[in-house]
Amino acid sequence: MKQGYLRNGLICLLTACMLAVLISCGVGDGGGAAADGAAADGTTTPTATAAAIGLGTDAVAVKSDDSNAATVTATVLDASSAVIEGIAVAFSASCDPLSASCGALSASSVKTNADGKAVITFRSGTLDQSNRVITITATASGKSAQIPIQVAGSTLTMTSTTVNLPSDGSATATLTVLAKNAGDVPVRNMNVTLTVSGAGNVALSATTGTTDLAGKLRDAADNEVTVTGALGGTAKVTAQGMGTTASLDYTVTGPAVGVFSITSPTVDPAS
Repeated sequence: MKQGYLRNGLICLLTACMLAVLISCGVGDGGGAAADGAAADGTTTPTATAAAIGLGTDAVAVKSDDSNAATVTATVLDASSAVIEGIAVAFSASCDPLSASCGALSASSVKTNADGKAVITFRSGTLDQSNRVITITATASGKSAQIPIQVAGSTLTMTSTTVNLPSDGSATATLTVLAKNAGDVPVRNMNVTLTVSGAGNVALSATTGTTDLAGKLRDAADNEVTVTGALGGTAKVTAQGMGTTASLDYTVTGPAVGVFSITSPTVDPAS
């Protein structure tokens, strides 16, 4: 009986000693602290500071219908012109003219890879389908770089029921202005402004309006724009909107500026 107690006591003592040795050595080091500056997942936190950023893109323009994208790449260098891995690069977009949306970035912040590169994509988005210039800015450690990308492809077209009008206002024409994006799809709710220039002159029922569901210009009362001759000569009507312009010439017949003529009586009294 005493020998059994003695054997069990020795086993317990040996087990306790082995546990003490294992704990002091840190078996597997799996629960230990990460090595100098290394995170638990093996990644390292960069201690270098960005001295310069280079910014490039594989496309200088994207379509206004959001059908394609440009890849924008920022390369971050330290003071020795060596690439920096793992540093965060912040991306932002601004546009001219300023609109409700300056496009869509795939991310606002990206860490550089082993080549010191942070990559995002840019698309035109669907909130604003007008032609405009977008400026992409990349920033790291207070250093920044910019690159412009153009949103393009939107158009305005103008048609009229007639382009020949008398100057006395006895006839009118209906003017249609149609807005489309780069995919040739009509665009609604776009602001359009009309102006008149030239030696002749016409009167417009409205000079501003927005496009309807069919992409056609309507005035504040939801009516089409009508054109009436006012002065003999050629009158050019120009539409501006969607980041582009279009124009249409009207020929107005009747007395022109500086030309002497007899308007009354209308019938020659001479025999």
